Amino acid sequence: MTPNNGVSAADDGYVFNPNDIVRDTGDAYIVRHGDHYHYIPKSSLNNPPSHSNTEEAGSSSSSVLSNPSLHVHHEEEDGHGFDANRIISEDSEGFVIPHGDHNHYIKVQTKGYEAALKNKIPSLQSNYQPGTFDEKAVLAKVDQLLADSRSIYKDRLS
Repeated sequence: MTPNNGVSAADDGYVFNPNDIVRDTGDAYIVRHGDHYHYIPKSSLNNPPSHSNTEEAGSSSSSVLSNPSLHVHHEEEDGHGFDANRIISEDSEGFVIPHGDHNHYIKVQTKGYEAALKNKIPSLQSNYQPGTFDEKAVLAKVDQLLADSRSIYKDRLS
């Protein structure tokens, strides 16, 4: 978000408008932008708006945030899929993830997401080694690993 006399523009075309505020989190505003929500830190605004259109900080979100049919995110079409490692902020109702030059607020609508985040699989790193390889040695290693696994798990294979 780029401050501009209290107005911010995002790379997806959103320009901050106080009438779009659906929730005041205390340090940021959650605003509606079409079919999703942006998270705009108050520090990114030069002239923060009055709270006339917002709920009290810390209160539950408005019905517009809790309506699942309104929350259809465009992550597949623009290549910004969900990655739990990119979460930059969380509250009791959702989390904030970066998206281009701005942030999105994602309302959690399923139970158990805390456990999923706690038990997330770490990013996997490839052991890729550039260059040629000995195909016979690789196939021999695969055969050895298969034989070892069959021996170790022989009682479980039926």
